[in-house]
Amino acid sequence: MSFSTDDFAKALEQHDYQFQKGQVVRGKVASYESDGIYVDIGGKAAAFLPIEEASLGRVVNLAEVLPLGEERDFMIIREQDADGQVTLSLRQLQMKQVWQNLALLQEEKQSVQARVSGVNKGGVTVDVQGIRGFIPRSHLVERDSLEAFPAGSGKKRSGAANFGTWQWSQHFA
Repeated sequence: MSFSTDDFAKALEQHDYQFQKGQVVRGKVASYESDGIYVDIGGKAAAFLPIEEASLGRVVNLAEVLPLGEERDFMIIREQDADGQVTLSLRQLQMKQVWQNLALLQEEKQSVQARVSGVNKGGVTVDVQGIRGFIPRSHLVERDSLEAFPAGSGKKRSGAANFGTWQWSQHFA
């Protein structure tokens, strides 16, 4: 019995691939391109993960972040095109997970660690679990001496925050 290209196309059409934006899917890294990764998610076509969506941080080497054959969860950020290909993001999935974690910490009135990444006359920019934020000068204990936070110093401070607006409800300790 032979299986022609037409038979294969008909078999694919019978399978209902319902991929939607925001959906989390399991996939396996299949191949690399200079601008991203192809991921097998069991669809009509391999999904594409652009390099800028591969991580919360900057990615230089895709193979280091996502090794060939690695299986993991991804978020669909663009629905299927005419060829059945969806666009994926690991960065947006990680961001969603970080926000859920921060909301839980806030609910439990826990402190978080923030790494100072920059200073300006209005306050400091910080990194909290890979997400960039801003703390106004008026919410800093050391507000009169921002030189205590040299830009890029990586100095860590902790405090409780309202993460929806990035306003600190307690001063740093």
